[in-house]
Amino acid sequence: MTGRAALAAAALALTGCGNGWQLAASDAPESLTGSAGDPLFVLKVVQSPEAFPFSQLKLTAGLPGDTPSSVLCDLDDADGDGKVGALDNLVCAEGPVNHFDQSTQGKQVELVLTRNTGAFTANPWVELARATWNAN
Repeated sequence: MTGRAALAAAALALTGCGNGWQLAASDAPESLTGSAGDPLFVLKVVQSPEAFPFSQLKLTAGLPGDTPSSVLCDLDDADGDGKVGALDNLVCAEGPVNHFDQSTQGKQVELVLTRNTGAFTANPWVELARATWNAN
């Protein structure tokens, strides 16, 4: 699976947590199905104060009150540096487990973009941005 990472899910808009990240998502044209692997959305990094290696990021998605799951994303790297930063796109799809199906359509799914700091702590993940995806 070259160029894929377990990141996570689709939104209409994301904003950073006071750290300068601004993202926007557009829904995949296909509707959610009862099978795994559905295309979900394209997430565009509109603004970021710095770029991070694609391998350090994780995107999770879940309905409020549910445990979020990771989503697979491909990096559409605008400047070819292998990092996720301004003007880059994450093309995201459901993984091999069907977490989002017809019952998710019309619901708001919470998205969280995080980065692994590499710190040897109980939780090395730092939140970069949150969003809501209106599932189609």
